[in-house]
Amino acid sequence: MATPVVFDVNGLVQAIATGNSPYLSWPSPPPTSGNPFADCLGIINDAAEFALCLSPHILDNTVHVLSMVVGSPKDEAADYQDILIEMA
Repeated sequence: MATPVVFDVNGLVQAIATGNSPYLSWPSPPPTSGNPFADCLGIINDAAEFALCLSPHILDNTVHVLSMVVGSPKDEAADYQDILIEMA
């Protein structure tokens, strides 16, 4: 059974707002890049031993912060929400 993992809104926002990670997948042990938030999210996406757990509250606030604070277009924030749901 996969270990459940929860990221806070800050981690989810920083994973996308602070630039792309150069990695397409994360081997074990994983390398690191200049964006540790994206690294963590990438590891969760690729790893069979971890499972991302999200709540409506975390998802809604992630979209809100991306749209209202970071200035991401609402459709891009909504697309990111869909990606997170797919990962979970």
